Amino acid sequence: MIIEDRVIFISIVKTAGTTIRNVWKENHSAWSKHTNVLNKTSNNKKGRRHFQIDTKKINIKKYYIFTIVRNPYDRLVSLYLFSKRGGGGANENFALDINMQLTITLNSFKDFIINIKNKWDICKIDIRYKPMIDWIRDDDNNILTNKIVKFENLQEDMNEVFEQTGLTYIDFSKNHDYKSENRKHWMEYYDKEILDIVNELYYEDFIVFDYKIL
Repeated sequence: MIIEDRVIFISIVKTAGTTIRNVWKENHSAWSKHTNVLNKTSNNKKGRRHFQIDTKKINIKKYYIFTIVRNPYDRLVSLYLFSKRGGGGANENFALDINMQLTITLNSFKDFIINIKNKWDICKIDIRYKPMIDWIRDDDNNILTNKIVKFENLQEDMNEVFEQTGLTYIDFSKNHDYKSENRKHWMEYYDKEILDIVNELYYEDFIVFDYKIL
């Protein structure tokens, strides 16, 4: 999301980005899409809800850039449940990516994770399943954000963004689109097998964003 040609919000899937984009597009001149840095992990096919920052064409130094990250275990549970509800074109049995290049089974959370592993060559460049680190770094491994917000500390961390940018304040206790997501704690969805899979596939996310590996 680009706001008033001075702020870039790298809106990673299932990290409260929809809430923020919906508020800001009503109050600012903004282009509201999921956004990532164009790099060697990018899927270069254009999607109607996806924008890629080409650092060779955009002078990123003029922008305040931030993103939100989320515990990878929790984010994957949220993505699974979102898909089960039909989000993003999913149906009862399968989740589809924007360009309909792959299907991920939704029979159970365990099948979901195993299917991601089995199709990792495609999933690792898909905007739903790719590691969060690959949204925000360039091909030289430079992380391009001025601020990384933690989903688990959303209000406090975003307050700094509001202060730095002057953009419309959001009270997430009232405006968070996912606050009604009624589900078990994410730990209850995991067993050792799928913990090990997630730890392997999203290892960098745990390390870079300082989440504990189980």
